[in-house]
Amino acid sequence: GLWIGMLAGLAIPYSTTLPVAWKKHFSILDSKLTYVEKKRLARARAQEIFPSVAVELGKRRPDYSEALLLAEYARRTWRAGCTR
Repeated sequence: GLWIGMLAGLAIPYSTTLPVAWKKHFSILDSKLTYVEKKRLARARAQEIFPSVAVELGKRRPDYSEALLLAEYARRTWRAGCTR
């Protein structure tokens, strides 16, 4: 709530998304996969999209890969406009 309030107060446009949206976009939303398998798939997708940091992503926690994928999803969908 704090960040959304600050963005709104400063009239900075923003958009929100659910994990299911960006994970579906990158085809890492498969109910048959385990939690660990989904994390590994997210890392592999991020390494495909960002080959210049692929080695570094292999050394980091899977959260880094997911953060990059979320940012890439936002970049790709930003042209569609902000919701607020």
